[in-house]
Amino acid sequence: MLIELLHEDNHCLKRTDSDEYHGACPWCGGDDRFMIWESRNKYYCRQCDRKGDAIQYLRDFRKLSYHEAADVTGNQTPAKQNKVIPWFKAKPGEGWRVNADRLISTASSFLAADSSSQAELFASRGITLETARRFNLGWLPHDIYDDRANWGLPEKFDENGKAKKLFIPAGLLIPGPDRLRVRQAEKRNGRKYYLVPGSGSEPMIINGHLNTDVAAAIVIESELDGILLAQELRNEFVFIATGSTANGPSVELIDSLTRRSFVWIALDSDTAGAKAAWEKWMGLKNAIRTPIPASWGKDHTEAHQNGYDLNLWMEAAYEIVMGANTEASVCIKTKTG
Repeated sequence: MLIELLHEDNHCLKRTDSDEYHGACPWCGGDDRFMIWESRNKYYCRQCDRKGDAIQYLRDFRKLSYHEAADVTGNQTPAKQNKVIPWFKAKPGEGWRVNADRLISTASSFLAADSSSQAELFASRGITLETARRFNLGWLPHDIYDDRANWGLPEKFDENGKAKKLFIPAGLLIPGPDRLRVRQAEKRNGRKYYLVPGSGSEPMIINGHLNTDVAAAIVIESELDGILLAQELRNEFVFIATGSTANGPSVELIDSLTRRSFVWIALDSDTAGAKAAWEKWMGLKNAIRTPIPASWGKDHTEAHQNGYDLNLWMEAAYEIVMGANTEASVCIKTKTG
């Protein structure tokens, strides 16, 4: 755990024997004055006398509170740690899916015909028009108000008894499995993303057709991060885009993921991402925490927009996998065509 936290913060350490690592101290620098004992989950610097465990490191280096650090490390009561929270909503009805397909088609056509929207998508997210077409991304130029009944949704009324409309904001339309999310053109109530009412909450799974003996899996938060990784990485993976740190794996998804050679847990490199990773995903027996280095950015899109090659992250993450399990038999398939 402690080794992984240091890797997340871009501190490199060398193994000096079966249980001990040396490297530069995160606080005072140097060459090899900082030591970690993996089995004891402890660190010590011979120069500045910093010492402690994973929780102490998070409190001192990341400035977290004790409770925040305990959440990140999974240092909770067994009841909370083992709690399974079902979070998948029921699938939407036929009327909803028909209208969703129509909206996806309209928004995709608008994006394909509007060069300024294409340029904005590439500038802000690094996603090409070809990739946008592959994933049916679209652009909604203005807010939409429709009758809820048209979508098979129950009516809602305001305080005056007037029927409320179904609201869909302007922005980038991201289709998922029985789900529509919009990255809003303008934030509303502090929120960048809007989930269209009636949507399910299954994760977006990219390349799910790949066999378990062919491709490993990468768990990320944003659908757009998953789409960008599918575009940029030289090797093929299965991408699981959760859509939110509140979402964890279903029983069926756990069964599918544990049959793969390994699963990279690459949720955002912030406190919320780390907390969700350890609370909801690191219980998988083949999971390895491999976020983007904090110095690159918060997530994969930010790192890409900052000029970093995501393939270098992939190669470093692969080295972490092999370091964590030297007996791992890993197959990473290179893209063809």
